[in-house]
Amino acid sequence: MKKYFIFLIIIFFSSANLAAEELVKKDVLLPEKFLTNKILGKRMLFSDEKDVFLTYIFFLRNFKGNAKGRVETDYKKIKEYLYPDITAKKANKNILKILDILYEKYELIEFDRNLKEDPEIKLLSLMEDRLPYKYPALDYLAIPETLWSFGWEKRLSFTGLYIYLINLMEFKLTPFDTHWSIDPDMLALKYNLSLRQMQQGLEELQQYGLLEAQAADENNIFTGKPAIKYNILPLYSWKNAEIQWKNLEANNKKKDIERASKYAAILYKRYDPNMVEEILKLMKQFPPRKLKKAFDIVDEKPVASEERSLSYLRKILDNI
Repeated sequence: MKKYFIFLIIIFFSSANLAAEELVKKDVLLPEKFLTNKILGKRMLFSDEKDVFLTYIFFLRNFKGNAKGRVETDYKKIKEYLYPDITAKKANKNILKILDILYEKYELIEFDRNLKEDPEIKLLSLMEDRLPYKYPALDYLAIPETLWSFGWEKRLSFTGLYIYLINLMEFKLTPFDTHWSIDPDMLALKYNLSLRQMQQGLEELQQYGLLEAQAADENNIFTGKPAIKYNILPLYSWKNAEIQWKNLEANNKKKDIERASKYAAILYKRYDPNMVEEILKLMKQFPPRKLKKAFDIVDEKPVASEERSLSYLRKILDNI
C-alpha cells in the first residue's frame, strides 16, 4: 500500500511538471513565493528596483527548461529589452550591476562576472538551497504573454505592475468566481506591503481600465463601510489607445485635454481616451462651473460606488 501511495505521488508531480512546461510556452510562470515572502518581491518594490525585477522576469521568459537552470541570452538581447536608447557600454555596466544585485542581494541567479564576454546565467531555486531552477510544478502564478506583447510591463509603474501580479494571484485563488473580495488593508498585510502602496497600485490599475472595483455586500472589518470586490479585466493594446490619444491631441487644446483627464480620474478612467473624449464633449455642452459642481458631487461618492460613472454624472447635470 505504501509503495502504491508513493507511486501516485510520483505520477501527480510528473503530471504537474508536464502541465507547467506546456503552460510556459504561452505564459510566464512566477513562483508564488516571490510575491508572498518578505525578502524577494517586497524588497525589490521597497527598493524601487523595477529594472532588477524586469531582468529576472526576462530570464524566466527565456528559460527553456535546462536541467542546470541555464538561460540562453547575451548583453545585446538584455540591452535591447531594458536600455534600447543608451550606448552599449553604459547599458552593459547597468546590466552588470543588476546581475550583481540578483546574485548577491536576492540569490536568484549565478553568473560569470565578465564584461568582455556574454554572461552565462544560471537561474536558482527560490527555496534558498542554491539548486538549479526548475519549472514550478505547483504554487506558481501564470503571467500572460500579453503583458509584454502589449507593453504593459513598461507602461505601468513598478507599484502598478506588482499589484497587477497580486491581483492575478487573487484571481487564481477564486476559480469559481470572476470577482474576489478582500479589503486593501488585508491585501497589503497578506503580501507584506504598506496600505499606501496597495491603494496606489489598485488605483493605477483602475485608471488604466485593467481592474474593476465594486461595492461588496459585506462591510470592511476596519472601517465598517462596504467592502470592495475586484475583477481583473483583460489586457488591451496600449498602442491602439495611443492612436486615439494622438487624435484627441490633434483636435483639442492641450489644456482642455488635461482638464478632461483630471475629471476622468474622478471616474477612475484617467487614461481612457474614450472617456476623455466624452468629457470634452460635456465641456463644450455645459458651463465650466456647472460641470465642476457635478464632478464635485461625484467625487464625494465612495471609491467603488456605481455612482462614480458617466451616466450618474449626466443625471446630476440634468438636475442642477
